[in-house]
Amino acid sequence: PPQPPVQISPENGALLSDNLPYFSWWSVSDAVVYRLQIDNDSDFSSPVYDNTSISENFDNFALHPTDALPDGLWYWRVGSVDDAGNSGWSEIRIFRIDTQPPSDAPVLLWPPDNYFTNDSTPRLEWTAVDDPAGVFYTVLLAKDPSFSVGLMVFENILDNWYTLSVHLEDNTYYWRVQVIDSLGHEGPFSAVRTFHIDTYIEAPSLLDPDNGSVISNRRPEFNWEEIQEPAGVLYTLEISSTSDFSSIERTIANLTQPSYTLSASEELSEGTWFWRVRARDEVYDENGNLAGNENVSEVFHFIIDSTVSAPTLVSPPSGSFHHANRRPGLISSPSSISRCEP
Repeated sequence: PPQPPVQISPENGALLSDNLPYFSWWSVSDAVVYRLQIDNDSDFSSPVYDNTSISENFDNFALHPTDALPDGLWYWRVGSVDDAGNSGWSEIRIFRIDTQPPSDAPVLLWPPDNYFTNDSTPRLEWTAVDDPAGVFYTVLLAKDPSFSVGLMVFENILDNWYTLSVHLEDNTYYWRVQVIDSLGHEGPFSAVRTFHIDTYIEAPSLLDPDNGSVISNRRPEFNWEEIQEPAGVLYTLEISSTSDFSSIERTIANLTQPSYTLSASEELSEGTWFWRVRARDEVYDENGNLAGNENVSEVFHFIIDSTVSAPTLVSPPSGSFHHANRRPGLISSPSSISRCEP
């Protein structure tokens, strides 16, 4: 038999986006015709294409488009035929035709929609999409739902996740993912989700009791300015007898309102007290754990003085008699009470 042809194209394992492929091979000197077979089975038991009278060392399907091959995996071989009808067959090669884009859209997984995080380089995750040609992904990120403000595009992602390589500023971000097969066919976009980068919370501003004030109520009401924070805020009120808060006598945590009145069990004794408020927002770290940003107010102090000492009488002595002066002078020890006019 004649020498078998050596195939040129398509290469073994080729991915083709055209269903009218071009087949070629090296010429064989003693071949008078060539025979090209294409089948979806490697045994070529029922080839979909079997051309026994090719005079050249190629077969261009664009010249006979009625033989267009459907999408799928194909096997091909070519034989050289001499004058006696003997055939020498080439090796078997495979190729795949894929003219359609991926049909499924990625489904966004992480972070959840409307998610607050203090991680400025969050990890984005979505479901994998299968396609015979293989796929990669494009992530689009912007500051508006129409993806026209601050648009960032991250391309050629092979995995179904991506950790941002740039630090995002505090803002609301919209994101979506598109799947593209290895032949460049663009598949559908995912739905759009939002997340919020939040790396800072302002310090609370204290109101009452005012700094340096003297009060008589042992169960005072504490007030501070509310912090506007989309992620939500929890406050912690701390009261100490020392200015450095080395000893904290009262800690009231997880307050949702910017006000708190001490209960009977939390009543304070007379003396000087110091107070401050911590604020923590409800944002999450890169692992999804609640790890809010925290800030603390300045320190105010106040004095509780709820009793008045009784005066001690000095003159005239108890039980003494005065006949000459109907209005004797009254003398008492000093106290903090005001002088009474006669």
